[in-house]
Amino acid sequence: MMTFKRIISLMRKEFRQLFRNFALIGIIIYAVTLDPYTAGELTLDLREYSIAVADMDKSVASAEFAARLREPFFNIKRRIHSTAPMEDMLIDGDVAMVMVIPEGFERNLTAREQAPVQMVFDGTNANSATIALSYIAGIAAEYSESVMLERWRLSPDSLDNFPYVRDQTRVLFNPNLNDSWFMVVSEFLTALTMIAILLPAALTVYEKQFGTMEQLMVTPLRVYEIMLAKILTTAVVIILASYLGIYSVIIGAKGIPMRGSILYFTLVTAVFLFASSGLGLLIATVTKNLSETILVTFIVLVPIMFLSGTWTPPEAMPDWMRALIYFSPLTYYLDISYGIFFRGVGLAETWIPLSLLLGLGVLIFTLGALRFRKKFA
Repeated sequence: MMTFKRIISLMRKEFRQLFRNFALIGIIIYAVTLDPYTAGELTLDLREYSIAVADMDKSVASAEFAARLREPFFNIKRRIHSTAPMEDMLIDGDVAMVMVIPEGFERNLTAREQAPVQMVFDGTNANSATIALSYIAGIAAEYSESVMLERWRLSPDSLDNFPYVRDQTRVLFNPNLNDSWFMVVSEFLTALTMIAILLPAALTVYEKQFGTMEQLMVTPLRVYEIMLAKILTTAVVIILASYLGIYSVIIGAKGIPMRGSILYFTLVTAVFLFASSGLGLLIATVTKNLSETILVTFIVLVPIMFLSGTWTPPEAMPDWMRALIYFSPLTYYLDISYGIFFRGVGLAETWIPLSLLLGLGVLIFTLGALRFRKKFA
C-alpha cells in the first residue's frame, strides 16, 4: 500500500515536470497530429512523370497511342521526330523517359502484325521508373484491346475465342487502393515509437540535469518505484496522445476507418510501450541532457524502423537482415496495428505476434531496468 502511494506521488511530480516542458509537449502533439496528417498528403502513385515522345511514324495511330499518356500520371514535355536528341535529354534531366514509336507502327497494326514501341528510361530513380513502366504496360494492353475491337471490327464476345488471361481483381480492406491510408497509419505508429522511447529517457535526463536524481536516491524511495513512476507516466501520456491522433487525424481529418477495437489497440500499445520504455531507460543512462537524448533516440529509431519493414518489405531484404527484424518491437506492433485498423482483427488472430512482442518487451525492459539500477542505485 505504501509503495502504491509513493508511486502515485512520484507520478504527480512527473506529470508536473512534463507539462512544464513546452518543448516536449509540442513534440508529442506534433508527432500524433501534424506529422501523420502531412504524411497523408503524400502519395506513392506516379504524378507528372516527365516524358518525351519520339513519333517516327507520324500517323493517326501513333498520335492516338501517344495521347493515352495523359495527365496526371505523365507530362509530355517534348515531342520529337528523331532519336538523335534522346540521350542528351536524359543526361540533362529534361525528361525521365523517352517513348520511341518506330516508323511503320500504323502499317503493322493494319496488317494485324505486332507493332513494337520502345521506352528508354532514366533509371536513377528506379522506383518511379518501375511504376511508370507498369502504367505504360497497362496503357499498351488497353490500346491493343481497343485495336482488336475497333480496327479489326471484333465484338467483345469474340475476344473470348482468343487464348489470353483476363484477370478479375477484388481488393479487400482498402477497395480504392488509397495509399494515404497506409502512409498516415504507418507514420502515426512510427511517431508513437519515437515518443515512447524519447519520453522516459527525457524525464530521467531532466532529473540528472537538474540534480534531483541524487536527491531522490537519498530518500526512502526504492529505485524500482522511481522507474515505475516514470514508465507509468509515459504510458498514460502516450496512450492519451494516441487517442488524440486517432480521433482527430486518422478517423476525423483523413476518414480512415478503424475496424478493430480501440481497447485492443490500447492493450497492444501498452505492451509495446513496455518494450520501448526499456530502450528509453537505456538511453537515459548514457546521455547528459535533452539534446543528447533526442539525438541518440533518432539514432536508435532508424534501425528499428528499417528492420520493421516500414521502408523496405522484409521479402526484399537479404537473409541475414531478415533474421534481425524479429528483434525489432516495431515489427510486431505494426503487424498487429495494421490488422486492427484495416482488417478488424482481435486477440484470436494476433495472439502469436502479441506474445512475441511481450517476450521481447520483457527482455528489453529487463536490460534497461538493470542498467538504470546500476547507474542510479
